Amino acid sequence: MLKTLFTIVLESPHNKQFCCNLKIWLQKAHRSSTYLIRYAFLALCLLYPNFLHFAWNCYCTETLLVFANTIPLEITEILPNPEGPDLGNEYIILKNQSNSEISLEGLYLDDQEGESSPFNLNSYTIAPLGELTLTSETTGISINNHGDQIRILNAMQNPVITLDVPESGENSRYFLTKDGSYTWETEFKATSRTVFPETVTITEIMPNPEEAETEGEWIEIKNTSTETINLAGLLLDDCEDGSSPYELPEIEIAPLSYAVIYRPDSKISLNNSNDSARILTPEEKVLSSVEYEKTTEGLSYQLVQIINAATGEAREEWQWTEPTEGTTNKSIYSLRTIVTEFITLTETLITENDTFSTSSLNISEELKETTFQPETEMELLYETINGENQIIDFEILNEEETQLTIEIESTEKPLYDRLLPYIVTVLAVGLLAIYESRKKP
Repeated sequence: MLKTLFTIVLESPHNKQFCCNLKIWLQKAHRSSTYLIRYAFLALCLLYPNFLHFAWNCYCTETLLVFANTIPLEITEILPNPEGPDLGNEYIILKNQSNSEISLEGLYLDDQEGESSPFNLNSYTIAPLGELTLTSETTGISINNHGDQIRILNAMQNPVITLDVPESGENSRYFLTKDGSYTWETEFKATSRTVFPETVTITEIMPNPEEAETEGEWIEIKNTSTETINLAGLLLDDCEDGSSPYELPEIEIAPLSYAVIYRPDSKISLNNSNDSARILTPEEKVLSSVEYEKTTEGLSYQLVQIINAATGEAREEWQWTEPTEGTTNKSIYSLRTIVTEFITLTETLITENDTFSTSSLNISEELKETTFQPETEMELLYETINGENQIIDFEILNEEETQLTIEIESTEKPLYDRLLPYIVTVLAVGLLAIYESRKKP
């Protein structure tokens, strides 16, 4: 009776609160000298061996991490009878239906009761809207070809998700359709169920080349991991409702290296304004994306590294710059400094920290002389080319402070001036009241 009651409580919608209460009870039991409490705890462990694992989770954490009936988990696909040998090639796919990562701690995967041993899912998590593919080689679960069940069990080994799998033909998958029902796909061509690499990043795009766009557009992809990855099966696309997605072929990228996908191969046309580039999984999960509003002919939109020259700290930022197709993107530096002198003849800016060339700036000499005045505080963006610091952008800092001070001074009024409208209004209302009172007989 106690065992049945305990199971019902665990599977109720209020099990999370129950876990919190149980944690408090367990902490009291741990410190208590009352034999009754200790014997009750021992009796639960003997009646239900899995209770010990459950209790430990409750004792160590605020709530039990997982209950299948409270998380958005679904069995979305099964391959019970693959072409060729079944051993090790069968698989089950679980999908996280939420926008948050979920942990499968406390859950088990199993087939029909009394057949394969339940497989513990404690070590697995599933990314938001992601999938987890479990092969029979990993789980040891063999799905019968003449019909079976796939079950998700809770910590007490009770089923909380059950899927009946009908008799299957060879090379057929049983999958969840968009309308929420399951059906068979016959003559299914099973592909490798290897998890798609998530260490892929779009690092540079060329939407507006100087040559013909049909030949000169490209998208650069970087492998940010320390292991070689394969892009096979991933999709490359522009914005939604744009070009058709391009399924990437067998392309291997070495660690921290690049691959460039050209428009003649992908057939992806990047607009010269208001477009994007994206890498998707077949389930349309976005692994990497970049958006832009307008382009500059001949320049690529590039994820550059901006290094603070004073502290060494680095950040990444998208900028239009000279292309570095298939190679390491540019690194530029930022520096907050004060102007000491500007030499017009050589277009050289001397600051309290270093010397910089301004020849790359597309502004007139007169404007440079006016801007780079001594004692002007500036934020410089520059790159080092052949040992020379070339300024590519700048921002005047103390100019904003001056403008702000002037604005405050011009808008700030004395207290009397600010109160005057209210004083006049009160006097007017008072005089009107006196006038009205004297009119009465």
